Amino acid sequence: MSKKLFVLDTCVLLSDPVSPLKFHDNDVVIPMCVLEELDHIKDRKVEITKDARAAIRLISTLLQDTKKGDENHFITVPLNKTHPELPKEDNLVLFPDHVVEFDGDQYLEDGRNADNRIINVCQYLTRTNPNQQVILVTRDINLRVKCITCGLAAEDYKSDIQVRDMDLLHTGYVDMDGDLWARYTEEDNINYTRNGRRNMVQVPLIPEMDDLLRNDYLSDTAGNLLRFTGKDNVNGFFEDIGVSAAQSRKVWGIQARDIRQGMAIHSLMDPSIDLVCLLGSAGTGKTLITLAAALEMVLEKKMYERIIFSRTLQSQFEDIGFLPGNEHEKIAPWAGAAYDALEFMHKDDAKGAELSVKHLVEDRKIIQFKALNFIRGRSFKDTILIIDEAQNVNANQMKTILTRAGENCKVILLGNLAQIDNQYVTPQSSGLTYVTEKMKDNELASIVQLQGIVRSRLADFVEKNFN
Repeated sequence: MSKKLFVLDTCVLLSDPVSPLKFHDNDVVIPMCVLEELDHIKDRKVEITKDARAAIRLISTLLQDTKKGDENHFITVPLNKTHPELPKEDNLVLFPDHVVEFDGDQYLEDGRNADNRIINVCQYLTRTNPNQQVILVTRDINLRVKCITCGLAAEDYKSDIQVRDMDLLHTGYVDMDGDLWARYTEEDNINYTRNGRRNMVQVPLIPEMDDLLRNDYLSDTAGNLLRFTGKDNVNGFFEDIGVSAAQSRKVWGIQARDIRQGMAIHSLMDPSIDLVCLLGSAGTGKTLITLAAALEMVLEKKMYERIIFSRTLQSQFEDIGFLPGNEHEKIAPWAGAAYDALEFMHKDDAKGAELSVKHLVEDRKIIQFKALNFIRGRSFKDTILIIDEAQNVNANQMKTILTRAGENCKVILLGNLAQIDNQYVTPQSSGLTYVTEKMKDNELASIVQLQGIVRSRLADFVEKNFN
């Protein structure tokens, strides 16, 4: 079978800068208009600038030692030249759509419209390469529809997908019916030990424990709650917590409203866990319990010195430079969720919630609000680093965030995969999904997927019934 020609859209290169290397046994085509878009993006003050520059660097590396194109202005380079692990037959083609005349009824009026020019490139390649299948690869749904309407093949880019089925995304807990301890007899070897303030228990493995990963929670309908810490061929090792103890625990005046929040608070307050991922719909209490636990650890427990709150909202990166004031004043409009939570926790203060929050944020600087692009290159020590709206970053950006963690730093990721605002990120390729899959069986991390809407009956109804 002849090689296929895969034409890459700009959004593919932005979502995965090394995507040209992932179409094995086929050729990859990048139109000139895509390079122009990358060049435009790399100079803008947006978070995807890094990805645009990475894509340009890769293309530049592939083109090393290439002096000029052929008589038709095409540049074709074998990928194996710079990446020996790739098949020798794989090529990268830079298509000069700026010099090609698209005449005839089959071509779209482009008017420098990038989408139309890309479709015209696919049309041209289909006519001039009748023995090869030409396929447009794009994350842009509308562009795929336009391409298919023109009688061309189009696909979504799937190589960066971290999990195929979102229903399989790790929840961080296993529920079982009945009483766990009723499954055992006096002959079973159950050993209790004390580790500081923790009650540890060793029990023989049962089928309900098969899917447990490290730091997962096991709960039953009889009020038992355990956190899984490991296993051998015969036994499982747990921390015995108890549902009532988890739900009655208060942090900065906030008490868990359900068992999932109890699990989250337990993980947040555990000094042995460096990374906590809280997933869940809007209104499940992610921000409130996180900030409550953070204040408890900083002001009461003295475990950390400060809290840094960063909200990853796309428009933040484009508009922040045009806002008046200092860094804090620029970030404040996007920190409404944090301010709401702080004011709720201090609503009964004698001097009023507003003054209490002002004292924490502006006077003592216990809580600092940072834009994501301001934390790059920094190292945070003795810090609780909270990343809100973490679903909007891709895998590469998430790696950058996590590598900011210095000595005695706890990172907390908050996100809802149903509310992604970044056009270059999908639930499957989100950095939040990436971290969840990478860290779901790591002793340093805990993942808890919150359930239920605790904000109001209206929010509950909308979440369940609005598409």
